[in-house]
Amino acid sequence: MIIHALGRSALASPDRVQASIALIVEEARRGPLLLVLSPLPGVPERLSLAADTVLDGGAVEPILREVEESHFAVVRDTVDIKRQSGVIAGVRHRMNQIEDVLGGVGLLRELSPRTADMVAAHGRWLAAYVFSEGLKEHLPDVRLLDPRDLIVTDDRYGSAHVRFAESRERIRKALSGASFCAVVPGSIGATAGGNATTLGRSGGKLSASVLAAAAGAAELVVWTESDGILTADPKRVAAARPIERMSYVEATEIMHFGGFLYPPALIPAMKHRVPIRVRNGSNPDFAGTLISAQCVEDRRFAGISVMDDVALLLIQGSGMVGVTGVAMRLFGALARAGVNVILISQASSEHSICVGILAADSVRAQDAVTEEFKIELDEGLIDDVTFEDRLSIVAVVGERMKRTMGLAAIIFGTLGDADVNVKAIAQGSSELNVSIVIDAADSSRALEALHARLIENREDGR
Repeated sequence: MIIHALGRSALASPDRVQASIALIVEEARRGPLLLVLSPLPGVPERLSLAADTVLDGGAVEPILREVEESHFAVVRDTVDIKRQSGVIAGVRHRMNQIEDVLGGVGLLRELSPRTADMVAAHGRWLAAYVFSEGLKEHLPDVRLLDPRDLIVTDDRYGSAHVRFAESRERIRKALSGASFCAVVPGSIGATAGGNATTLGRSGGKLSASVLAAAAGAAELVVWTESDGILTADPKRVAAARPIERMSYVEATEIMHFGGFLYPPALIPAMKHRVPIRVRNGSNPDFAGTLISAQCVEDRRFAGISVMDDVALLLIQGSGMVGVTGVAMRLFGALARAGVNVILISQASSEHSICVGILAADSVRAQDAVTEEFKIELDEGLIDDVTFEDRLSIVAVVGERMKRTMGLAAIIFGTLGDADVNVKAIAQGSSELNVSIVIDAADSSRALEALHARLIENREDGR
């Protein structure tokens, strides 16, 4: 069995839905498949707005009618007229359930995370329902599966964690010997007690990844708007091209810095060695990028990615030298402030530590660290806590970069020739990622130069 994940862009209009149905019908001819589907674009946001509106005592009927009509439009374009009334009745039935839940919210003037997830789950189910009914015009035996029967989670509503061992048993039982096409709403699970939960960021792909891992799928196909994972951002590097094959670790590194896929969502499939293929829904004849356990391409560099809107937070002072626990206190203060660290660089003298963070977190991070080291700052043991924003991180990734002599000279020589100044550097012990902090204004020039030299193998770097 192959697991397919379709995102919101594949459902952006009735025409796109029709094209996506044709795509899945074609894939189903090759063998059994399970399709994990995202909600219609805008529906989660509208339902969230409806919940907030009713909580404030406002009228939600116009919002709910918009949600209802968006699904009716899909039904009218994909389902035979003889069946439309029955499918429309199914949509209305689910909308009535949403209205009942929201009625309770309005009555109690309380919206708990559990209730919010219940509303969100109904919205995600609607898209899978109308899509599966459209598929039935071509594949009459298609099934709509309830993810609450398959994916077991904890009760962290809004961003629930999957309990994989319990989920695996349910999934294997449901899909054992399966020789059918089935549709599952993405990003939905349920607690052991049966309460609906949602899986948070990139929940649809996480659902697909969990299902693929548990079922031992032959492949997980993630449909996007790109011909796979590219060697660089095509909006910045005209010569960027799809990467035919890459390893899990390479993909994770590239996706972390500016990729369109969220690495944690794919961890279950990677952990259980399920090959992941990234394909373009608008160009299905192209093979896309195959991600597997081993790097098999004969090339040193996989790609170059960039993360914008970055800041460097710097803490330095002679009072840090030889003092145990400085790093622990720094990262503890950032964690308590809810600041995620995306890059770390420390001088061997221990005189300074700088960390890369999102620019939006700069002031909060500076305040948190200043408070943590207030005594050291007052006594002059630490000079100051500063940050520099308007920066970008450029990451050069490749599993076969390991133990390559002269690698740093090539990378930094190329940047020097392009008149790009380096603010900070970080390289993990795995040697498959060299991350460089530069001025944001230089990021496109750096990408073009590095891509020309490392990927296109042009000595001039232009």
